[in-house]
Amino acid sequence: MKAILKFSFTLSFLLFLFLGIFLGAGFLQKEDFLGSRVETIPAPVDRVWDYLIDIQDFPNRRIEINSIRIDAIREDGLPVRWSLITDQGGTLEFELGDMIPQKKFQTKLLDSSFKMTGVWTYELTPKGNNTELRLTEESKITSPVIRGAFLFSGREANIQREMESVLYHFLR
Repeated sequence: MKAILKFSFTLSFLLFLFLGIFLGAGFLQKEDFLGSRVETIPAPVDRVWDYLIDIQDFPNRRIEINSIRIDAIREDGLPVRWSLITDQGGTLEFELGDMIPQKKFQTKLLDSSFKMTGVWTYELTPKGNNTELRLTEESKITSPVIRGAFLFSGREANIQREMESVLYHFLR
C-alpha cells in the first residue's frame, strides 16, 4: 500500500512540475509573433494562386481541419468569411483581407478558441515556370497555455505547416 501511495505521490508531483514548467514557459513567451518564410513552388503563379484561394478545400489538405463553414461569399464565389472546425473541437474564424489577384492576399484570423488572432500574407512572384511564395504571419496568442504549447512546436509552426502543404501539393 505504501508503494502505491508513494508512486501516486511521485506521479502527481511530476505532473504538476511539468504543468508548472509548461505554464511558466507560456507566461515567459511574447504574445506577439512576426515570422516569414519563402519557398520556390514548382508551378506557375496561376496554379499556385488557384490552390491557395481554394478556401473550401482546407479540410482536404490540412489534417487538423475537420470541416469548414462558409459565412459570406463574394459575387464571384470566393469566400470572404469562414470558420474552420478543428479535430480538437476548436474553431477559427477567418476573413479575407487585402487582395491583388495573382500577386498577394491576406487571411485574417479574427477569433479562435485557441486565443489566437493574426494576419497571414501570401505574396506570389513569378520565377520562370515557378512561383516564389512568401508567407508572412503576424499573430498574437493571449493564452499562456497555448504559448507554452507553441514553445514545443515552435511559433513558426503555422507557416511551416502551410508551406509544406503547398509544396507537397505541387511536388506529388
